[in-house]
Amino acid sequence: MGQAATMDPGFSRARASGTFRSLMGQSPLISDLAASRDPLEVAYQRFFPVIREKCRRMLSDFEESQDVAQETFIRLWQSGLTSRDPRTTTAWIFKTSTRLAIDRLRHKRRTSPPSKDANREEDDDGWDSDGTDSAGTNLESAIAARQELETIARELPERELEMAILSRVDGLVQTEIAEVLEVSERTVRRVLTRFDARLVELRSAREAGHG
Repeated sequence: MGQAATMDPGFSRARASGTFRSLMGQSPLISDLAASRDPLEVAYQRFFPVIREKCRRMLSDFEESQDVAQETFIRLWQSGLTSRDPRTTTAWIFKTSTRLAIDRLRHKRRTSPPSKDANREEDDDGWDSDGTDSAGTNLESAIAARQELETIARELPERELEMAILSRVDGLVQTEIAEVLEVSERTVRRVLTRFDARLVELRSAREAGHG
């Protein structure tokens, strides 16, 4: 079997998947809340950096990624999940933020061409001044990868795009994707196989168009 087509999102997938597994394994937030008079601040400090980093992997526009991150956190707080089992909370975060980002990507399909990351600004959790991200990835390759993601968003069914992002951008394995989306591993495997084939076709068509 040939090597699967992959997308390099410009961030370290190893770091992303490590963040997911670390959050999954944390103790319930209720233990931290007991020692705090401000539950919202405790929840924000624990979850928002993870949400923000994930949104930046998915969206090329800095302000847009911030908006999606903030909306995800607000929904998380309103859901009451912050003090529940970390596995449930983490799965919810990854599922909800992915779907909100997909909504933004699909909106771009109707309103504008893929962005070019113009005038992008980041703080210490994002791009460094030398043109690399905090994982050491080159800025130009990251821009190209995000543009490809936006192009793919215009072509794929939503469920297929969800799984592609969780796998190719966030670096989750099939068992983790199945848990996040509440589907079987067999379904994840089938959809990702279809995605890989579709990605090869899209790239071939693009190369032929430039030939």
